[in-house]
Amino acid sequence: MRGCPLVALRAWSLTTAPRPPDVPDGIVPPMTSFESAVADEVRTEVREELGESPGIDVVILPVHDAADSALVEASRTATLVVVGHRGHGGVAGLLLGSVSDHLVHHGQGPVAVVR
Repeated sequence: MRGCPLVALRAWSLTTAPRPPDVPDGIVPPMTSFESAVADEVRTEVREELGESPGIDVVILPVHDAADSALVEASRTATLVVVGHRGHGGVAGLLLGSVSDHLVHHGQGPVAVVR
């Protein structure tokens, strides 16, 4: 509705990134290979959710950083940051996950937290 691109940001670390498929076992891939594998995974997820032609520009942004830091930094220039209310960790009864809570309190622009 706003005519802005969708930026699909995924913060990652070596422990959360998928292993690059083109690197043999026993070899430690370079960081750029991990970043490409993360980008490919996000691209696939976006395509599964929005289809092949979503009607908007989609930018895939893999960021090697903690999710809370990466999202706060992205909020500095974003029109709107949208996050889920809970992540993969945490306690089942929490109203907000730690990342969304951090973003709500430290984000530099509009933040929408969705269930």
